[in-house]
Amino acid sequence: MAMATATATATGTSLSGDSTLFSLCTFLLSVYTLGVSADVFISSTVQVARRLRVSETVIALLTAGAEWEELAVVVAAVAQRQPKIALGNVLGSCVANIFGAFSLGVLAQRQPIVQYDVSAKIYSVVLLGVTTGVAVLWGFGQLAGHVYGAVLVGGFVVYLVAVGWSIYRGVLDAPEESDAESDAGGSSSAGSDGGDPEGRATAAGDGNPHEEHSEANESSALLGRTRWRPSTLLYLVKLILAFVALSISGYVLSESSHSLAARFHISETVFGATLLSLATTLPEKLVAVISGYRGHPGM
Repeated sequence: MAMATATATATGTSLSGDSTLFSLCTFLLSVYTLGVSADVFISSTVQVARRLRVSETVIALLTAGAEWEELAVVVAAVAQRQPKIALGNVLGSCVANIFGAFSLGVLAQRQPIVQYDVSAKIYSVVLLGVTTGVAVLWGFGQLAGHVYGAVLVGGFVVYLVAVGWSIYRGVLDAPEESDAESDAGGSSSAGSDGGDPEGRATAAGDGNPHEEHSEANESSALLGRTRWRPSTLLYLVKLILAFVALSISGYVLSESSHSLAARFHISETVFGATLLSLATTLPEKLVAVISGYRGHPGM
């Protein structure tokens, strides 16, 4: 009897260890998949916007600024009836983005911070006021039920529409780097092509006809390779697949977080506000450091 009890205990301990290891590996893999799918989603959206001639500022505000990975985790946690993980993730992500991503981006700056326009300051003040009001009402216990959530979601939709309309009307400044780069590229190409035509004709006339023919074939082949561009449909397919992967990663991450919190006897709110929020904000920290180092403080 004692031997059977010891065997059962050892088997239970082994299964418990395997379950913990499986939950930990699933958590890490879902974090990696979440970051990769968010990156593909954003890049595909930018490419679609360029093909459709939509302002990249709108795309930046509606993709990177919308925190799709956080939204996927929160929606998955709420759908699984785990609101504590969703709440902890939201609170921890806000702290991690302000004290982590923003501060790292400032430290990585190689040039002074640019002067932001009036519209950006207005939107920042409005968002600060809304956040403060919600925090005060929440602190006094006045926020409860689905009505307030629906009102806040409606306000978020109105904000997105207002941002898009403001940029469309020219209230916000559009990035000028792409135009400057295209102008510089056009002038450099014009300068390289604007040489002496007689010199080019002389150089062409002095060469071997067979060599000229082979060089012409090679140049035409290279031009054919460089002119090929992926279609808009390909980027749309990548966009849809990335969104599906983003949603699945959020679901798996929420489930593995619940399992790890229960395994280590940690509160779901504490786990969501610490480890889960730090893991889901890694893409923002990476973007902040790289954009700051490359001299793009607006991003």
